[in-house]
Amino acid sequence: MLTQHAARGASLMLAASLIGRVAALLAQIVTGFLLSEEDFGIFAAAIGIQAIAGLLRGADAQSYLVTLPPVRRRFRTGTVFWVSMILYLIGLVPMIAVAPALGSHFEDDRIVTLLWILGATMCVSPFRYVLRARVNSALRFGSNATATLVNNFATYPLQIVIAVVYRDPVALALPVLIGSIAEIAY
Repeated sequence: MLTQHAARGASLMLAASLIGRVAALLAQIVTGFLLSEEDFGIFAAAIGIQAIAGLLRGADAQSYLVTLPPVRRRFRTGTVFWVSMILYLIGLVPMIAVAPALGSHFEDDRIVTLLWILGATMCVSPFRYVLRARVNSALRFGSNATATLVNNFATYPLQIVIAVVYRDPVALALPVLIGSIAEIAY
């Protein structure tokens, strides 16, 4: 019974992953045509700064939670969440603090908006990690696949719509935040 359940869940996860990759490819093609080189450049600068700020990546909390037996996991989830959040904030707070100066340096205030959006996405990550760890440790692959689909269907169509309507690099950042929040809400 568990084997059939796991096989069905794994098939759903594979399908969700494939659908997500096709949607991402389509969104990248559309945004590639609609956004300018300058838009991609300012986004690349923002994502590079975020990569440095997120270097600790919350210590990959979900990896630790999955390894714990269910009894111990219940008591450690809160601790792991807060450790993860603090590690994200160690990089996030300085990133947000220097955002206005970076806007002046790049002579483009859009980087400030992008850094705020990317920072909010970093703050959402510990919530996603803890929830995904719970789903994965319970071998609820169907729920995992559905969460992936919810995220993808919130992210990629919105990315295309924002690119079409606003033609702004926010189309590359805001949908990721909204997709993550939609996944958590699910």
